[in-house]
Amino acid sequence: QAKAAGVDQFVYISVSTETMDVVDGIALKGYFEGKRRAEAAVASTFPNNAAIIKPGFIYGADSFELSPPRVPHGYGDFVEGALSLPPVRLVAKIGGPIGLALSPPVAVESVAGAAIEAIVDGINYGPFEKYGVIDGTDAINKVASGDHS
Repeated sequence: QAKAAGVDQFVYISVSTETMDVVDGIALKGYFEGKRRAEAAVASTFPNNAAIIKPGFIYGADSFELSPPRVPHGYGDFVEGALSLPPVRLVAKIGGPIGLALSPPVAVESVAGAAIEAIVDGINYGPFEKYGVIDGTDAINKVASGDHS
């Protein structure tokens, strides 16, 4: 419908590949299948004019909430910084549930910033796939900062 309405660029917020790979076999199967189908639809409808942003856990609320889960900035910033330290990154390379648990979360402003950068700068960035996959905290923060190398 977006293409028929004249939309020429599209940004879709999905979920990180790491999260899909680890959690899909355990829980939320329909959720991840829906995300995969939506990503495929976006990629085929907007083959060179779409960005698919794939964050893990997003933080940036005003307060803690349980349903839906929300984490405030101060705590999220601390956790992102701690989980981004080199020793933690090294252990996270184990992958699987341990790697996912040690993946740094990403600020909601970074996700929004990556979406804006993708639209303003024409969607396609260096190492990303032809339809602009921006996967994980590091890639999202890099694009949000304006670094497209």
